[in-house]
Amino acid sequence: MTRVLYHLPLLPPKHPSAEALSQDITSLSQRFNGRINYFNPNATSPIYIPRFLFGFHQLRQLRRLEANFDIHHVYNPDPFPYPVFRYLNKPVVYSLSSRLDTASLNKAYFSKMGTVTLFDQGSLSRYQQMGLQNGRFIQPGIETGRFTPHPLPSPAAPFLIASAPWVPRHFVEKGIDVLLDTAVSLPNLKLIFLWRGELYEEMVAKVNGRHLADRVKIINEVVDVNQQLKDVIATINLATHSGVVKAYPHSLMDSISAARPVIISDTLAMSQDVSKHNLGVVVNKITVASLTHAIQSIQENHTAFYEAVLDKGRSLYDIEQTIEAYRLVYEEVTETKVAW
Repeated sequence: MTRVLYHLPLLPPKHPSAEALSQDITSLSQRFNGRINYFNPNATSPIYIPRFLFGFHQLRQLRRLEANFDIHHVYNPDPFPYPVFRYLNKPVVYSLSSRLDTASLNKAYFSKMGTVTLFDQGSLSRYQQMGLQNGRFIQPGIETGRFTPHPLPSPAAPFLIASAPWVPRHFVEKGIDVLLDTAVSLPNLKLIFLWRGELYEEMVAKVNGRHLADRVKIINEVVDVNQQLKDVIATINLATHSGVVKAYPHSLMDSISAARPVIISDTLAMSQDVSKHNLGVVVNKITVASLTHAIQSIQENHTAFYEAVLDKGRSLYDIEQTIEAYRLVYEEVTETKVAW
């Protein structure tokens, strides 16, 4: 079996089981004799290290490690050309977890990758239009067996938000501030936020400052997401641009697998599935007015949305199809010669 050394440019998360990229890599690693490497040096560095130097602090160790592996597999939201992989000897699979912005793509760098995987067909088309032939579409998936298709909830049930900020600007970019303002304007709206340890005090201050503590719950610990989904009407994931979260957010695939519809920004590739299969509501603006309309649409039509996600959800995002697609990519790339 192909042995894969996986690389993430994140700081090691406080709760890996609650972080989407870590979840993806863990699932793959368990299937492909893998090992996970976090190559961001800023966890221990006394000064900030820019991205183009990521991994060089590990270069000697990586050269030793790669003797035991067949492939390097890098996961990253945007097409950043990390130079460190040019100094290694095994072929590289580079996975772009967000929609592709070709304006920032380094063609010379990505043409040398064994394969570049993309999670939506639109991104693959843009990649190929640049004359690059090593792109492959991979259908995103999750372990759907972890989720139970729950019974129809009450229209008064809370909404779940499971995409928490890493940095302060995410309060705007992930629509959290606007969601809280929407809760102010809708006195019966209840929200549950699953938090991941970062910026918790700032979030508490925002909730208390709007006098929402009785209707907004912040869960700052690892919980059974399946159980949380049982008690909500839908899950919300917003993004002002495609680089903020994954093209297919785990929180929304989880929600649909548990028979809960979603509210999603049109900046995310998964919004096309949501529209096509009536899995929830797509918003094209993050404003109080647009979110109010989306929330009320879910509440007023929750039976129809429930039936749609119950019918389609689990089959759309089964991880087995993702695993099989990567198996084929790995077999192909193993035969690739590195030629920087």
